Amino acid sequence: FNIIDMCFLAWMIFEVLVNLRAQKWAFVNDKNNWPWNAFDICLICLSILLEFLKRTYSLALLRFLRILRLGKILRVLRVMKHLRGVRTIFISIWASSGQFCSACALTLIFIYVTSLILMQGITGALQQN
Repeated sequence: FNIIDMCFLAWMIFEVLVNLRAQKWAFVNDKNNWPWNAFDICLICLSILLEFLKRTYSLALLRFLRILRLGKILRVLRVMKHLRGVRTIFISIWASSGQFCSACALTLIFIYVTSLILMQGITGALQQN
């Protein structure tokens, strides 16, 4: 897992450097993208700090700081605003999740009741023999 985490960190650093090279001053001055650029830089700095602390200290407090790294998941939102079709599918799946959970619960109840009936039948058949 550490190797994958380091590869992801290297990829993020590469991506920010490419954006910085391509956008130049717009990397900081662009009103639409500068919050995301600042967010990316904060994630990179936090990840580097945590890697350094992980190698030097082994405190339980560092586990709490790992929660902050879950902000990497928020980067998906940045991509989602450009992909309207995928966004529509994601919203549809999210909206139908309640009905899906109800159907899954009903299916699990049906499987449970069926298994109880079968177990009673098998137990009764074994006791008669």
